[in-house]
Amino acid sequence: MSFWRQLRWMAAAMLVCGALPAWSQVVRSTWESGSLPSPPAPWLLAPGDPGSVALPNLVQFGIIPPSDPPSLAVTVLFSETRGTALRASWTTAKGVTTTLSNDLFEGIGMDNRRTLLIPAALLDAPGALTFEDPNGTIHLISAIFEWVPARTIWVAPGAADAAFVTSEHDVLDIQSLVGGPSDSPPDHWSGQILRGCLYDQPVQLPPQTAFEFNLEKTPSRLRLEALVSGLPPDAVARVFLNGSYAGPLQIEIPPLTDPGYKAGAFIGWRKAASLPAPHLLVPGLNRIWFDWDTGGSPKPAYLGIKDPILEIDYSGANSP
Repeated sequence: MSFWRQLRWMAAAMLVCGALPAWSQVVRSTWESGSLPSPPAPWLLAPGDPGSVALPNLVQFGIIPPSDPPSLAVTVLFSETRGTALRASWTTAKGVTTTLSNDLFEGIGMDNRRTLLIPAALLDAPGALTFEDPNGTIHLISAIFEWVPARTIWVAPGAADAAFVTSEHDVLDIQSLVGGPSDSPPDHWSGQILRGCLYDQPVQLPPQTAFEFNLEKTPSRLRLEALVSGLPPDAVARVFLNGSYAGPLQIEIPPLTDPGYKAGAFIGWRKAASLPAPHLLVPGLNRIWFDWDTGGSPKPAYLGIKDPILEIDYSGANSP
């Protein structure tokens, strides 16, 4: 049975049997590669189901929205180590195709994850969510499907706009939800504190590979933050400034319910921060880098870094 025939058969059977009320009892379902979704969801047709499509470069999920559906958030875990790109599209039984993302890869060359939002306006008919690597082999690890109703959220002045709050309380912006490239935050001043980004895109970083930046004078305080990927949960990371140890890099440990935990590893971006010793900085060119060890897991050969930001406090700083 073809995919579309199977999907239409499922939709018709559920409508006849009354299995698609205004709101389905199963609002979250997880698919792991090589297995069926858990818990089983009457609205989801996944690879492994009869009639589903799973090719070396293409994987499809069939989705049968309830009547008056909310939006659908899809968090997909995948490997960037194969292929050239990972496209995502939504095609309804009415023949309307919407590109959700031209490329979910971020260029870090390791396991990664992204969350896409299919707006309620696109879910007016059963359809197929397709992930495709046009020139390579696709490698999906897992996918989490969640029906997410809209809620009002208040945002403080100066805070980043929030578009979606995950079950693990991570806050995503609209650029993340449409699968676009990462936007580095602009540099800005808050009084005498400068907040600036060291690199404008995600990067694969071997140990002791430095970011370089220039300073007019030595600051009184310094704070570093970044998103890191590729380190196991037991990893310990350190920050170095101009060749000297400058303090630990404190890395977030997500809740154990986070889907990123996989067999002793963690897939996804984690928040990291440090308060490096400012006296190690000098007027002019400076270099900052990381090193890391693990408590028992194999030491990764590199990590992913995104949005490395320095906060530099010049209040009370001496002139050069």
